[in-house]
Amino acid sequence: MADQTDTTVSVVLPTYNRAHTVRTAIDSVLAQSYEDFELIVVDDGSTDDTPAVVGDVSDPRVQYLRLPENRGANVARNVGIREANGKYIAFQDSDDVWRPRKLGLQVAALERAPENVGVVYTGYYRVNDGEKQYGPRNKETVAGDVHEEMLKGNGWFIPTAVAAVRRTCFDTVGLFDERLQRLQDWEMWIRISERYEFEFINEPLIEKRMQHDQQSIRSDTEAFVHAMELILSVYRDEFRAVNRLAQHQRQLGYQYLRNGNPLRGRRYFLRAMKNDCSAVSVAAAIAGMAGPGNYRRILKVHRLASERLRLSDGPLHS
Repeated sequence: MADQTDTTVSVVLPTYNRAHTVRTAIDSVLAQSYEDFELIVVDDGSTDDTPAVVGDVSDPRVQYLRLPENRGANVARNVGIREANGKYIAFQDSDDVWRPRKLGLQVAALERAPENVGVVYTGYYRVNDGEKQYGPRNKETVAGDVHEEMLKGNGWFIPTAVAAVRRTCFDTVGLFDERLQRLQDWEMWIRISERYEFEFINEPLIEKRMQHDQQSIRSDTEAFVHAMELILSVYRDEFRAVNRLAQHQRQLGYQYLRNGNPLRGRRYFLRAMKNDCSAVSVAAAIAGMAGPGNYRRILKVHRLASERLRLSDGPLHS
């Protein structure tokens, strides 16, 4: 990593073929009320007008690095981290928008927190077709030791762009796993939460714009199953300890169904049932035999039936 200077925060922004959104993302960082930062834009081999768009930004705090070929967001983030000069590192995505108080509130929280607090994350709005939904869902009070909660899954919990991280965290646990094209934030937070505590600012300080174009990694089920396979191989025992291994195996099985590999999907449903003989695992295994189109419908019926049973005075008559 670069030698630290007087810059307090380094903001790392990886981008790939986002010429139509990256300027808005950059401008929202430059508009922060807290001004002691550098912004490192890492172009992951874009083939559109990204170089010209970023080159048109005249703010001296912006540094532009261009990679010769597209290698993935984790490689780009790691390049930015290695070049970073700040004692704190924040992340921006090339299609997200920060609110002006975000960075200042996070820096203030990190400055007053003890050294064992490694990450300060914020609330956010997830914007999808004009509809805003607040995140994180059902985790509003999660702070301190979040490791067990993180093992349950990330989902709407801590997207990369809502986090500001002590630089020393990366010195301790390493950089982003460059084998992962999805779930990279989840895997990183699992590692960091093993060693450090997290703080939460319960305020929506980011708008995450959900993209639906073909290049979006969110729609890449092949990348998901590859990442989930790797994560399960590393953290299997930890997932089992918090009774979440079967849940993650069921999710992987469903993604294999979606990806046109029903044989492997059913194999994961059976593994989930072996690890957890609950009704939901049995229902998932049966639903998995019906193919991806029927899988969600069958599980929905099962969930509704389970909810009615929970609300009744006793078990249903056989």
